[in-house]
Order: sequence, then C-alpha cells, then structure tokens
Amino acid sequence: MKIFILTIFLMVGCVSSKHHRTNTNIPSVQPVPVEFEDLDLNEDGDVSVSEVKKFNEMSRQSSPAVETRSPTIITVSILGATLLMCLLCAIMKCKKSE
Repeated sequence: MKIFILTIFLMVGCVSSKHHRTNTNIPSVQPVPVEFEDLDLNEDGDVSVSEVKKFNEMSRQSSPAVETRSPTIITVSILGATLLMCLLCAIMKCKKSE
C-alpha cells in the first residue's frame, strides 16, 4: 500500500492539464549605437583598425559577464542537503533495526 501511495504521489507531478508553449525565439543582441568620437581614439578624423580593436577590447571589458557563482553555490547546497538527509535516514534506519 505504501508503494502504491508513493507511486501515485510521484506521478501526480508528471500530469499537467495545461500545455504551455515555450517561446524558443531567443531575442538577438541589439547593436549599441556608437558615437564617432568614442571610436576615433586619437581624434585624427580617421578610424583605423587598431582603434577598432582597442574599442572592442574596452567594450568587452565593460560588458557584464554571466554570473555563475550564485547558481553553483545553490546547486551544491541542494546536493549537500540531499546527501545529508539520505545519510541521516540511513543512520536512523540502522538504529531502528538493532
């Protein structure tokens, strides 16, 4: 009977009455408008290849990077808590059987 109730409880999460259509269109990155004065670093009126490279490096450094620290910490915490609970359940079950 316990296995039947557990199976029903676990399978309820697999059933859904509404089907949500997910949007798979990922919006493209919009280009940022750049002023000529920002691109022309030596202010000679011409934009050279080296100026474009320097500008790209500066814009890459100022762009925010994807933060991975918080999701990693949360995932490791959840895994640790799950393993701790499994260990505690195993210890309690061993003490009951003695």
